[in-house]
Amino acid sequence: MWIEWLKNSYKYIFDLHFSAIEKESKGSNIVQIRLSNKQKGELQKKADEVGLPLTQYIIFLITKDLKDL
Repeated sequence: MWIEWLKNSYKYIFDLHFSAIEKESKGSNIVQIRLSNKQKGELQKKADEVGLPLTQYIIFLITKDLKDL
């Protein structure tokens, strides 16, 4: 399943993969994000500024955006 998420002129595309094992774990899913090299570089700079690994920073952005809904 693909999900597109637009924010601040960025288009994030999520490819969600659900397997039987993941469904049984109740709440854990693999998410793949496709970013251009430019987007990854910009996000990496911001992640470095706040002292987080890139993955954790992206998770923070997504959860923050979802809370604002």
